[in-house]
Amino acid sequence: MEKGNSRFGRFWQRPLSAYLPVLIVLAAGLLFLLVFFFTQMHLFLHIYEDTVVAPSCGAHGYTLHTCRLCGDSYTDTVTYTDHAYTAPYTVRDPSDSTLGISTSYCIHCGDVKRTEIPMTIPIPVVYLEGNLPPDKENPTIISISYRSSTTAFKTTAQARIQGLTSAGFPKKNYNLRFYTDDTLQQKNKVDLGYGAWGDQWKYTLKANYIDRSHARNIVCCRIFSQMVETRATPNRDLLNAPNNGVTDGFPVRVYHNGQYHGLYTMNIAKDKWMFGIDEQTHPYSAIITAQMHSVSNRFQQTTDLANTVDWDLEYCSTGEDIAWVNKSFNDFISFVINTTDVVTFRARAHEYMDVEAVIDYIWMYTLAYGTDNAHKNVIFVTYDGKHWIPNYYDGDSSFGLHWDGRSFYSNADLDAYLPRTVTINSAINNNYLHSRVAYCFYDEFVARYWELRETVISNENIIATFQGFFDSVPTSAYQEDRKKWSLPNPVDEAGNFNDIGQIRYYVNRHMPLLDNAVRNLVRR
Repeated sequence: MEKGNSRFGRFWQRPLSAYLPVLIVLAAGLLFLLVFFFTQMHLFLHIYEDTVVAPSCGAHGYTLHTCRLCGDSYTDTVTYTDHAYTAPYTVRDPSDSTLGISTSYCIHCGDVKRTEIPMTIPIPVVYLEGNLPPDKENPTIISISYRSSTTAFKTTAQARIQGLTSAGFPKKNYNLRFYTDDTLQQKNKVDLGYGAWGDQWKYTLKANYIDRSHARNIVCCRIFSQMVETRATPNRDLLNAPNNGVTDGFPVRVYHNGQYHGLYTMNIAKDKWMFGIDEQTHPYSAIITAQMHSVSNRFQQTTDLANTVDWDLEYCSTGEDIAWVNKSFNDFISFVINTTDVVTFRARAHEYMDVEAVIDYIWMYTLAYGTDNAHKNVIFVTYDGKHWIPNYYDGDSSFGLHWDGRSFYSNADLDAYLPRTVTINSAINNNYLHSRVAYCFYDEFVARYWELRETVISNENIIATFQGFFDSVPTSAYQEDRKKWSLPNPVDEAGNFNDIGQIRYYVNRHMPLLDNAVRNLVRR
């Protein structure tokens, strides 16, 4: 084969122009491939640039990765750290009129934290501006400012003298009703920052004139509240109420028109909020208090709630429509008067009353020598318009203190008050309700005493509850009160003044005697 005739030879022997169309197609294809690669290369290749955001206290840090070719991005998160504050530095010391201020800063980010330091107010202060009421029939409109270590407000109030006997004392009690302005059209509910009271517009400033210790009323009610909690079948509505439906309060200093006016206690008012009453839940509810020592208050005669001074209808869920209340309460009294058969009384008593509550009430005023509570100063509540529950209030005259505060009852008087017999009629303070419950439920009556004696009315608990109140009142507050007012200052037979010493003496002497009386209690 000749070299010039080979196929490869013939390829090179052809002129270049013969292949130009093929070369053009190949070049075009190559160019297309190059353009396609460079325009779509981000699908196959990213070139990222990093932007770093450092973490700080309370904010995550991260690194942002962004592609220079296509803008695609993603982040890596770095968890933040918590603030680490330095020890607080006091910028302004607190006083009894201004909050203190302290600051501290975070060592990581420099954040500054400002903290308010409570005012140095040992007990709240109440400022009254305006004329106080001259008597019970003429309320006045005043301005009230309130300040404690945690709460401060100012409001308009209607002030009315509270109490019958206490209205004659130099230092008065006042019922307060809070409003937004002098027109008294809109209630102003405020929270005093105490316990579970919440926002309310009715309060009572209690002077405690006869009891210079200011402790008896509040402590008696706290003890009775503990009784409510320990009942076998306590009323659930009571347990949902502030202090289990019993009066409570705390000490306050009061100023009137810029002048010191005395030590008081700010108390729960005798109103529906005291018992946790809600008109929707309790459409037939009412509150009644015993005002006098009378045959009606002794459950020996019915009454007319619309025309009597014996009882005071404090609240009625149906407003002026009180006919049902009058009938319900008189049905209760009539049952007590007319039912002397033990079997019948035991079978039907629960239709009208909370028997456990009546038993507790008897033991409360008996142990406290609460002669003023045997007939008057009892508060009855009904949640359903049928069953009546007695609760304790106004315990100023108790634990040996005479009703006017000027003396303590003698040991002989205290000993004579100890229960010795229970009869169906009136052996217990001429009160048919009390004597008939004690007689017809005698076993429960005695058993409840010993149950309470182990817990609520043990010497230790009674004294500790009193001590807790005394500890809440600065010595200076007592001194200021006694300097402002010429308060009764009795001395008992052991030489104790009206303070924790007298309470301790009374309890340690009286309670063992009461124990012995209950052991020998006779039912006739």
